[in-house]
Amino acid sequence: MTPWVLINRQTKVAVPHDLLVDMAEMITVISCGVEPGVGFALPDPDGWDHGALCRAVQAESDIQPGERVMDLLDPDAAVAGALAFHEMDSSGKPAAHLFPALEDTLLDITISASHEIFEAEGDGDCDKCIVGQDGVVRCAETCDPVESTSFDYVARSGKTYKCSNYVLPRYFTGGTGKLDRLNQVTYSGQLLPGGYQIQWVNGQWTQSTNGQKRGYRRRLDDLGLGRLETRKRQMPTGPAQSLLDSIENFIGKVLR
Repeated sequence: MTPWVLINRQTKVAVPHDLLVDMAEMITVISCGVEPGVGFALPDPDGWDHGALCRAVQAESDIQPGERVMDLLDPDAAVAGALAFHEMDSSGKPAAHLFPALEDTLLDITISASHEIFEAEGDGDCDKCIVGQDGVVRCAETCDPVESTSFDYVARSGKTYKCSNYVLPRYFTGGTGKLDRLNQVTYSGQLLPGGYQIQWVNGQWTQSTNGQKRGYRRRLDDLGLGRLETRKRQMPTGPAQSLLDSIENFIGKVLR
C-alpha cells in the first residue's frame, strides 16, 4: 500500500496541523477497515480490496519518495472554483488537491479530502469501468453517485468530522446486501439526490444525474472540465477491449 501524505501549501486560511492529523486518521481508518486493538481488517468481503494509508506532514522534506500527495492549495490554483480534484501527477502517481478558501467552512475539507482520495485510490486516472449484472458499463467512481451524503467520524482526539459516503462493489456488479456505506442506496446503479454517474451507452459516454449537481461541478461541466469530458479525453473510443469482451461474455451467459 503506497501511503498518502497531507500537506498544507496554501496561505489564505489558517489550517491547524491537528486537523490534518485527524483527517489522515479518518481516511486511513475508514478506507482500510482498521479495527481498534485488531489492526487492518482488509480485505472486507463487502468492501473494496484496497485502502488508503494516510498521514499528515508539516514540511516538504517529510514527504518520502514515491508517496502520493494531497496538498492544500490557494484558490488561484483551482479550476473553475473546484473545491477539490484528483489527477495523475507527472510521474504517473495519483495526486489530489484541496482548496480550503473555497469551502463554506474549514471543516468541509474533510468531506472533499475523503471523497477525492477514495476515488483516486479506485480510479486515479479516470479510465476504469465496471460492468453490472444489467450489462450497463459504469465508470468506477466510488463517491460521485452518493456525493451529497456523508457520515460522522470521531477521531482519537475526540473531535467529530464528516467523511464522504461511498458505494461498495456490489453497487456496480449487482447482488444482494449493502450497496453503500450509509445503506441509503436501494438498488444497483441508483443515484442519490445530487449524485451523478458516467456510463457507456450506445457507443458514447453519457452522464446521468439525480437533480442538480453541486455548483462547482456544474461550473466545471460548463467549461468542458468535468468528469464526463475527462472520461472522453482519457478513453475517447470507449472502454478497453477486455471490458467489451467481458460484456459479451456476460450477455452470452444471460442468453444461454
